[in-house]
Amino acid sequence: MSLGYFDIGGDSMNGLAEVAAVPVDQRGKLGEDDDEAQNTTKSGTGGPALRTDFRETAFFFPDLLTDRDGNVVLRFTMPDALTRWNFMGLAHTKELQLAQFNRSTITQKPLMVAPNLPRFLRKGDRIVLTAKVNVIEGGIVNGGAKLELFDPYTNKAINGAFALAKNERSFTAAPGRSANVSWNIQVPEGVDAVAVRITAGASGMKDGEERMLPILTDRVLVTESVPLSITKAGTKSFSLPNLLACRPEPAEGQTLQHRSLTLEYTPNPAWYAVQALPYLMEFPHECAEQIFSRYYANHLAAHIVSERPVVKKVFEAWSKGTPGNEGAFLSALEKNPELKGVLLEETPWVMNAKDEGERKRRIALFFDLHRMANEESAAMKKLADMQLRNGAWPWWSGMQPSRYITQHIVAGFGHLQQLGALDTDPDSEAGRMVRNAVTWLDEQVEEDHQRMRREFTLQGRYATHALGRGPPLPVRAKLLPSNTSGA
Repeated sequence: MSLGYFDIGGDSMNGLAEVAAVPVDQRGKLGEDDDEAQNTTKSGTGGPALRTDFRETAFFFPDLLTDRDGNVVLRFTMPDALTRWNFMGLAHTKELQLAQFNRSTITQKPLMVAPNLPRFLRKGDRIVLTAKVNVIEGGIVNGGAKLELFDPYTNKAINGAFALAKNERSFTAAPGRSANVSWNIQVPEGVDAVAVRITAGASGMKDGEERMLPILTDRVLVTESVPLSITKAGTKSFSLPNLLACRPEPAEGQTLQHRSLTLEYTPNPAWYAVQALPYLMEFPHECAEQIFSRYYANHLAAHIVSERPVVKKVFEAWSKGTPGNEGAFLSALEKNPELKGVLLEETPWVMNAKDEGERKRRIALFFDLHRMANEESAAMKKLADMQLRNGAWPWWSGMQPSRYITQHIVAGFGHLQQLGALDTDPDSEAGRMVRNAVTWLDEQVEEDHQRMRREFTLQGRYATHALGRGPPLPVRAKLLPSNTSGA
């Protein structure tokens, strides 16, 4: 979509006199009295037809300042979604005079493709993929629509794997009307994700959408591992009885499949701890515990790389190995975090490397200093935003303070400090957060102590009274006789 801007004009905060939505090639105004006014953004026939950016928020500018005339210019790039957008604004002066407004605008093209795609596919599915082609101007048009399926890891076409023999369809549509097109596909085994590209064109107009869909399975990944510890020279034999007991039988309905058999050997077990850090870095959820785990892993990894040049050289050597397909694979997933989260949750083996060299190159990607610094900074900011005023952390934002989560985070900072990886300077952000959290934890321990003393004292008084040795109980603590119905 084209780059555009909103020009907001006002008159000394007495009311917003003008709100204009301006694309690059034309200017249209949304009138003050017409909340349903529209501005149409068109993409010329010479522009790119493929749309891939479907963000739901076009922009969010929380801190804008006007010029001396009260004008604000918002520059942004519209996402590729062809839909109605709501524009909401709130302005205030130093004297807390307020003004707010709501407007709407529409992004559209002369010819538009609207695919009707599911959120995910299941292996073995037989499904009909449909799309709607809309024409909003001109005369009756005759054109063609095309469906392309390709592997997001390698960008290779995989139409045949989905039993898609003929991927082109013709359509006829009139202005203000739409035409439906459809394709029958069968989801195969052995494919973990698919990129779907639907394009249409007619009379010099063209449009297209591209989306990636995860392919889920009903299978459950079971990993059988056996530690092979060798402490001295000699010959030792190891067996995996559970693995041998799970051999697939030719019986009907057998679904067991062996995926891989890996033997790992290292003279330095510390490498296993280093290679486990990317697992913490990839935690998908936004709870306080997993945000801190991402911070912990990135900060510790950066410390290891900076303090041990030998480790840094090893990662650099791994990253310069023979390039495979992992670069395109990771970049495709990074562009779609939602897809990445679904794949990691439903099919975790998708992220597994196919060979030792690819596994090493992926680990080296995680230990890139620039990437780790950005991830660490982002996690620290989220932790600071989630910390409550009293110093505690909730499990999720908006929940009550959690002593368990707060202790977990404080202990993690303590681990980093003990390893020499973190300087908890009282003036640093980490030091301030830890200090506030420890203060809250101390208050909680003190409250528990006082409560236990009160309960212990009251229980002691009940015990001595029952033995007839203590003073009378308070009036509110006396027990009523069993027969209180009266004569």
